[in-house]
Amino acid sequence: MVKTDEHMGKIKKKLYDEAAGKKAAAEARKQRDLKKFGKQVQVAKLQQRAKEKRETLEKINDLKKKRKANPSGPTDNDNDMFDIAIDNSESKGRKRGREDGGGPNLKRQKKNEKYGFGGKKRHAKSGDAMSSGDLRSFSVKKMKGGAKRPGKSKRAAAKGRA
Repeated sequence: MVKTDEHMGKIKKKLYDEAAGKKAAAEARKQRDLKKFGKQVQVAKLQQRAKEKRETLEKINDLKKKRKANPSGPTDNDNDMFDIAIDNSESKGRKRGREDGGGPNLKRQKKNEKYGFGGKKRHAKSGDAMSSGDLRSFSVKKMKGGAKRPGKSKRAAAKGRA
């Protein structure tokens, strides 16, 4: 061999670095492609959710229109009235709350009994039209108050007498 071992080591190192760089570039390219693909999947999923929500709202609005058109209770066409309930029973996903869908579960009821409901705290005493218009408990005497404080001259005279 014409080249020294030291020189061959440098060449090997250079070839190794080149190969590592190519491998890193290929990995980075692969990650970019996956990121693009993941973004496409995410956008598609969001569009699908928006479409499902729009369809559900349309069904609810149709049901409201049907009920508004015929406010006289149930009709012979009960299947049209409950087509949304049938669709919801087929929908996948986890149910929340009680099985019958009415009100909170037992644990929530017990906590409500123990601690109260929570609810709105602010502006509890703000008046509305009904309470403002109710004058049953209004009294002019209470508004005027009892004995007034005498004026400065009367107070000075009383002080001088004492």
